[in-house]
Amino acid sequence: MTVIFYDFETTGLNWFYDQIIEIGAENNGNKFEELCNIGDTMLPYIVTKITGLTVHDLKNAEPEAKVLRDFCQFVRKAGENGK
Repeated sequence: MTVIFYDFETTGLNWFYDQIIEIGAENNGNKFEELCNIGDTMLPYIVTKITGLTVHDLKNAEPEAKVLRDFCQFVRKAGENGK
């Protein structure tokens, strides 16, 4: 059985308007941790206070779509290794 622990940090709680800013996951010591570039989107002060992340931290990160693809590959690989 494969167990993957994961955590998404976002710009808010609205799934339609808000964006992912960080994805973290772990499976049997294998870690996935990536920041997401949110472009010109403002990062609310409360999000910075909770996560410690700033717009500057996200500026050079990959776009959300690429990070999500990479995360899906991580999950797929973990599932294949757990068979």
